[in-house]
Amino acid sequence: MKDILQNWNAYTGKTRLTESQIKKIKIKYPSLEQNGIIDFVLKQEDKIDIISTLREVKCFYQNSAGMLGDETIFKIIEEGIREQIDLFENVEEVEDEVEDEIGEEPKKEFDPFSHLKQFSVKDQINEKEDCVLTFGTANAKLSTFGTTSFSLPAGYSCPFAAICKSKVPREGGSIEDYGDIRCFQSSIELARPTVRAARWRNFDLLKKLSADEVRDLVLKSLKHHEKEVRGIRILRIHDSGDFFSQQYFDGWLEAARIRWDIVFYFYSKSIPYIKNRLPLPENFRFIPSRGGTADAEIEDTFRQAIIVSNVEEAIEKNLNIDVNEFLAIFGEGDFALLLHGTQPKGKMIGDRKATSVARENTKIIKKMASEFSVPDEFIENLISKITNAAREDYERFLSSKNSSED
Repeated sequence: MKDILQNWNAYTGKTRLTESQIKKIKIKYPSLEQNGIIDFVLKQEDKIDIISTLREVKCFYQNSAGMLGDETIFKIIEEGIREQIDLFENVEEVEDEVEDEIGEEPKKEFDPFSHLKQFSVKDQINEKEDCVLTFGTANAKLSTFGTTSFSLPAGYSCPFAAICKSKVPREGGSIEDYGDIRCFQSSIELARPTVRAARWRNFDLLKKLSADEVRDLVLKSLKHHEKEVRGIRILRIHDSGDFFSQQYFDGWLEAARIRWDIVFYFYSKSIPYIKNRLPLPENFRFIPSRGGTADAEIEDTFRQAIIVSNVEEAIEKNLNIDVNEFLAIFGEGDFALLLHGTQPKGKMIGDRKATSVARENTKIIKKMASEFSVPDEFIENLISKITNAAREDYERFLSSKNSSED
């Protein structure tokens, strides 16, 4: 019962159903309507995402119907929703930089054609795409170039993490630090149970899949996100988390080959999995992340992101500092990242508290990012250059594959 309830606690978000959608889902899922679950969920609209929750209620019900009776299933659902609401209401505030990193929730604009859409025959919820991965768009730093992000739970999905390994238990609590630097994403997960829940849900959907199944789920989820939210030109894989297995990495690799029109980029400490599949497609842009147990396998030919404590250290190393992901996405050489975000209490950098250094660096990053603007046409040209090369790679890949099959 506890495991099932913990799985349920991953199902939350922030979008609401329209009246038309409410009517349709009540018709579509009469068992949920008859048992009062739909009305129960709708009453919580200020604290949970209605459309996401009902979608997952359906998935949860279908997966559990063969093992548990309806009365037990609906009791678990009600308890899970109430527990999620309790977490929402009792989360303590964290430092301002966490809020800045997450960004504000996008405002839903008024739809002047909503009166027409309520008569649409087309179902608003595609049953074939109900169980899909969750992508993010709220990160203020990533939004500079319209970047979409994908995340997994910090620490739990990072098999090669060392210096920055931190975890927040699925059910919440406190951050568990295993290295010298606190992973900033763990602070976000502590502050936002809904963010943590979405990452765990992604992990649940992926961790037992084969490479082909990962590929198919990623492709379906990208299509769903582009249809329901917005188009994707740049995608950061693992704003939080990492490649936790070879088959998981292979699935993303194949998805990137097929979606050559998207620029995928990622920092990773999972060097062994990546080295097994070199060379990578042009649109699958890899930056090794030092501070892991596989650092010895980082080759000199790889470009690297090096964490520095201050601007002076970057100058000493002759490294440009990336403040808005421009160098990570489009750069070719090494670059520096300023240490920022919440740090463990008591940690010192020289004779200064790490928290003070990180807070100062955050201000520098914001200041420089606000002063740095790249014309949209220039960014589009860079994207097109990468995706055109990726398309040619994919065509060669298909040609080679077909030849070998013949």
